[in-house]
Amino acid sequence: MSILTKYRVLNFKRLIIVSLFLVGAFLSCFFLSGLYEVTLGFDFNASDIANNPYKMQQTLLEQVKRMDRYTDINMFTTTVFPILVFSTGLFFYREKVGVFPYLFLRKKSQIKEVGKAMFFHSLFSAVSFYLAYIVFMTIGYCYIGPVTGDVPRNLFDGIFGTGFSFQHIYSYYLLEGFYKYFVFSFIYSLFVCCIALLVRRQYLCMVVPICYYFGVNIVIGNNAILGSILLPLQPAYTLGFNGMVYDNPNILTALKPLLPFIPILIFICIGIGYYTKRSERVEF
Repeated sequence: MSILTKYRVLNFKRLIIVSLFLVGAFLSCFFLSGLYEVTLGFDFNASDIANNPYKMQQTLLEQVKRMDRYTDINMFTTTVFPILVFSTGLFFYREKVGVFPYLFLRKKSQIKEVGKAMFFHSLFSAVSFYLAYIVFMTIGYCYIGPVTGDVPRNLFDGIFGTGFSFQHIYSYYLLEGFYKYFVFSFIYSLFVCCIALLVRRQYLCMVVPICYYFGVNIVIGNNAILGSILLPLQPAYTLGFNGMVYDNPNILTALKPLLPFIPILIFICIGIGYYTKRSERVEF
């Protein structure tokens, strides 16, 4: 394994970032799913349960033990998680500054080397976050069991058949997580890498994607007219689509959560072409 590959894969800082995601997911689940209220925050001295508080606690705990509540960490996923994804792009910026000048002296195809570096950085980030999600989801599934709760989910029924979401709960959450944590991480890591190509200040690799992600979410989310038209293009749409129910699910409805990536992919293509064709790099 080359030194460059070790830097991309066996990066201790990447491990820290993914660990923060995993810890954040568990904490978010604990406080937002109701587990805190029926465990550490449970009031055994409440007057309405004075006769048998432990039995009431057990009853409430069984009501909370549902996969839909366990995996519903949207507040964390739509706010903190994107920032963690953006931060992995800093590794690419350092590679651009420290390696690219020497790499381009030895390689003929500049666009090929740039594209390959962006792809591998983004792939490693996506795989890391998705594996962390699988760990989080599997622990919950083993503890709770195959119980989905009251919210029907049929997003993938148009591809795998009617009732897929109920009959194959673990597989459903794997697919839902693939959209949220693999595809989102991969596309936005490419986005940050592309920004890193075009700027000469490292902090802009974080500032620009954060401004885009939260700025577009605020503009579309706070405008009724734009929201009714452009809601599927809202960056957070992919991360918050769980629980959607369609009357006639099909392949198109299954692909709908991927719509927010269209403007990002267009920007990436333009950015790479601009970087490789100009002799002078864009400077902010």
